[in-house]
Amino acid sequence: MQIPQQIYFKNASPKGAKLTATIEGNDLPNIIQVKGTNDIAKVKRTRDHDRPNSWGPEDERDEREDDDEYDRDQHGCHRSTVAKWDSKCKYTSLKQTLLFIKKRNCTRVVQEASYDEQGKLIIVTPTSTISTSSGIALNDKTVEIKWTSVQEIMVREYSAETKLSSQTTWKQFDIETPMGAGTTYLSCDVPSVTGTHEYRLVANFTNNATPKILLTQSIPVTIPTGGSATVNGFSAVFNENVGSIDVSWRSLTEVALIRYVVQAKGAQDNDFVDILPPVDAVGQDQPYLFPAFLDEGNYTIQLKAEFQDGTSALVQGTTVTASVPVLI
Repeated sequence: MQIPQQIYFKNASPKGAKLTATIEGNDLPNIIQVKGTNDIAKVKRTRDHDRPNSWGPEDERDEREDDDEYDRDQHGCHRSTVAKWDSKCKYTSLKQTLLFIKKRNCTRVVQEASYDEQGKLIIVTPTSTISTSSGIALNDKTVEIKWTSVQEIMVREYSAETKLSSQTTWKQFDIETPMGAGTTYLSCDVPSVTGTHEYRLVANFTNNATPKILLTQSIPVTIPTGGSATVNGFSAVFNENVGSIDVSWRSLTEVALIRYVVQAKGAQDNDFVDILPPVDAVGQDQPYLFPAFLDEGNYTIQLKAEFQDGTSALVQGTTVTASVPVLI
């Protein structure tokens, strides 16, 4: 983002005057705030193209002019290359720090700059350091990145990122806003696949300087697959009063279990098919009883378990036979 190299007084006087600046470039801020004050004012842009009539009368509430949608035309050319800013309050010194703000989907500070008594830009080296106690560790199923800041100079945000060791692209899973030196931060991630996961903590700066990697760590992660389900008394008995096969069981253990699936295969069939809607698991030592309505014939009936990771398995000891007689 372009920032002014010089700020001035507007109608300077011993009692104070407003600050003013002209900014030129293809990437202009929308708002400038004098740091440490409530003095925040919109940047007035000089348009390369007229404002669309379809927007209606110009209005201070019209935030579309603060959006990058209006920065470029349909060919990608910038509509605004010059901007003017005046502070709302008066000052007796040009020695100030300004916050340059972009307003897209949300308002955010993207850069800050300090000026000396003559209003000239002070070149500051962005710095981010953290304590030696900071680190990355696996705690049960959660990877925790914990750090305490020592220096935060022009830090825009901390970015917690991860990728598998076999991948090349880092994925951001958390952002922390700098709160000042001495602050302790915590970012957490729960890996969902087995493998060696790479983690790192990156400081991004307000002047778009090269990001600084503060922490990096490789962590082997093993994600348990499947689960377990055991039942007692699985049966499938024809109920002549209703004309159904009553399928029943009592759960013993349900580990990472989502649901049960009751399936049947006729004597002349090759494959099992579901004969009931999936039955949600409700916990250990619970009774289950459901009627299944089938055509007359002999059937093999079984119970399958579906687990949280998407796998399924036949529940041991749950293959039984049942018959539906010819009803007169």
